[in-house]
Amino acid sequence: MSSWLISKARDWAERAGYSRIAALAGVDGNRGHCYPAAGFELEEKVSQYVDGNGNVWPKRRYVDDLDPETYADRDVPMPGEEPEACPA
Repeated sequence: MSSWLISKARDWAERAGYSRIAALAGVDGNRGHCYPAAGFELEEKVSQYVDGNGNVWPKRRYVDDLDPETYADRDVPMPGEEPEACPA
């Protein structure tokens, strides 16, 4: 489910003209497995988070380079916009 939602956010960012999207993971044992499933790559281990019990969790930064030109020449509605009606 989470990779589906992330891929939708990625698609929206690409349609909106963004060239890169990034996400951080690494709290409470979350390694960010959903990000590679959505097409992201691990860029780096950013830092560490220490919780109240002394557990250490590495934070990871995942990125995906987008290609906004994919949508530049097409009349593709943004999410939430109504598509144009087809002529009768």
